[in-house]
Amino acid sequence: MSNHTLRRFVLATMTAVSLSACGGSQPDPGVNPDNTPAILKVENQSQETMTIFVLRSGTRMRLGTVNPGATQTFQMARTLYLGAPRIRIVADPLGRTRNSVSEEFDVRPGEEIVMRILPT
Repeated sequence: MSNHTLRRFVLATMTAVSLSACGGSQPDPGVNPDNTPAILKVENQSQETMTIFVLRSGTRMRLGTVNPGATQTFQMARTLYLGAPRIRIVADPLGRTRNSVSEEFDVRPGEEIVMRILPT
């Protein structure tokens, strides 16, 4: 991960997700931030296994799963956010019909997004 990281926190419950910007750091002059992929870090504090998706322009793309009490980091392919950088993150409880969907937000190369799924 590059030094050009803007930390965002995504606070999720089983019915709602919110975002807040937390700050950033100065880019490393030797690193091209446009070549650094965005990172999604999911902290699952709930008791359910969650399947994580990126929702972009109405299309849902699966990133993977996060077990209860675990943290998983996903490297997001640039195709998920370039050209249409506004995305949503979906945390879908395995075997359930309820989803948690974040607010729509921008993603830039080199950015780290933190999604925290709170216990219910």
